[in-house]
Amino acid sequence: MDISEFLKSHPGVTVATEKDNQEILNFFSQTQIQGRGLNIVYDRTPDFFAFLKIHSPHVLVLIYRDAAGDIQGVATMLFRKGYVDGKVSEVCYLGDLRMGFDRKGAVLWRKIYGEFFARKNEIDQLKDVELFYTCLIDDNELSQRSLARNKKSGFAYHRVCPYSMVTLMMKKPGLPASPTGYEVSSDPSLENLIGFYKKNEDISTAGYLYSQEIPERLKSWPQFSKEDFLIVRHEGRIVASCALWSPRECKRILLTRVPFHLRIVFSFLRILSFGKFQFAGELKVLYVTHLLFDQKLSQDEKVKIFKEVLKEAWKVREKKGYHFLSFCDFKETSLKAAADSFITNDVAMAIHEVMGSEDETPASKKDYGFEMALV
Repeated sequence: MDISEFLKSHPGVTVATEKDNQEILNFFSQTQIQGRGLNIVYDRTPDFFAFLKIHSPHVLVLIYRDAAGDIQGVATMLFRKGYVDGKVSEVCYLGDLRMGFDRKGAVLWRKIYGEFFARKNEIDQLKDVELFYTCLIDDNELSQRSLARNKKSGFAYHRVCPYSMVTLMMKKPGLPASPTGYEVSSDPSLENLIGFYKKNEDISTAGYLYSQEIPERLKSWPQFSKEDFLIVRHEGRIVASCALWSPRECKRILLTRVPFHLRIVFSFLRILSFGKFQFAGELKVLYVTHLLFDQKLSQDEKVKIFKEVLKEAWKVREKKGYHFLSFCDFKETSLKAAADSFITNDVAMAIHEVMGSEDETPASKKDYGFEMALV
């Protein structure tokens, strides 16, 4: 059955359409993501759906309206192809899950999520999905309590892959490093670029089929071109690649509360830049995306290579007028040592596989594919 048929037994919950766009935007402007001392609002005006569409043509947005007809809850599902147990399968990223202060709505959401997993084989949009996953901020106590640690919800969040969102805030003073033999350049041949990704495709859980997705992303992602890729060569062959991109055209980051230590850093940056560093609510961050290494490289080699990538990416950040540079750093394959010449701010997070029961076994407890651009 279609999901709209399934939702008929849950009054107030419907599949959102473009007609609901402005109301959803209004609701999101009133809700914030809260960490320890840090509050973030994602501004997705003028089109809430735009950010989802650039990631996949197959998305679902569910909304809950209270008795007065006002939106009090939004949940998004993004479907794509990814790897599960080494095979290409349908995976679903559970992105935004926001609730207002409607207690009845919160109970209803938990009931619906439980039924999603109990009856997913009956629902057309869900029956082919092999893996549901999401990410949570460790310090977001509300999401941890209501989702990850909630044992009465009818579904289970399995913490499978801890990682940090590492933000490079400023470069430490010091002498230039000696040459390493790694050459970082841009403006690659699209054919060579896709060939490298195809040869070294990431087959970790939920890993991306980059060789297939890059051509589509070059068409659909705003302000994104092959010139945004950085290629690393060693002795003439490609050993790593990444792309530098920001979702600002469809998703802006606004800080409404900043912890004391970050306020000090912001003030210090203004002094160092002689007034050129402006920070007025929006945090302009350049993301390291599409990061992939030659599979034959050791972890030490990857760190050395990434160190060179960050040097070049930092220059691009400055040239394009972004405040900071960010990347995802996974605990099991950490690249954080490559950022030792920068002052950083780390936000501890984790990928969770979402299932219908605590008794189900997660697909992965270690390696996981995750795209920085989703954040």
